Amino acid sequence: SIARAVRTPSQLEQDITITFISIPGFGPFFGLLANPEFDSEVLVAYEGGYRKQITPEVSFDIAGFYNDYSELASISRTTGAFPITTITTNGTSGKTFGTEAVLNWQPNNNFNITAAYSLLEIRLNGPAGAINAEAGEGYSPLQQFNLRSEWDVTDDVSFDNTIYYTAELPNYNVKHYWRFDMGIGWQINDG
Repeated sequence: SIARAVRTPSQLEQDITITFISIPGFGPFFGLLANPEFDSEVLVAYEGGYRKQITPEVSFDIAGFYNDYSELASISRTTGAFPITTITTNGTSGKTFGTEAVLNWQPNNNFNITAAYSLLEIRLNGPAGAINAEAGEGYSPLQQFNLRSEWDVTDDVSFDNTIYYTAELPNYNVKHYWRFDMGIGWQINDG
């Protein structure tokens, strides 16, 4: 598939000037200026995938994507009435690409195992001196993986386990980690 999306600027970005800090006796310190020239952000997205039922018990899915962003918002310093004056501009562009894959095995009606992997690469290019232009690169993990088992022990009792791996999140100062979840469910009655 190929898709295009546009984010229209908000009134804050085009019409409103804000003073963030005002120190008594010193006056305004930090300001965000309105920018009537701020334009819409644009995304063109490309996606493709493949699904295969390998056997009656085993299925496989894989999908890939490539997103091309232009005119993304950047907060840049400018001249103005405040010691630190910023303005929102369309100075950043970027690309994201990656893949997702899922392998599912259901040997019988009561038991299912699923393995899933995803890769996400974010590359942003902002103007020199922009405050937030490339920050988005560190908010999402490069890789994630999970392995899940679902077992209906009886008609009323289920036992589920999932192990997760998440790559580091540098902007949150979070190192890569593993997580294990286990759940036991009991359906008391049909209602």
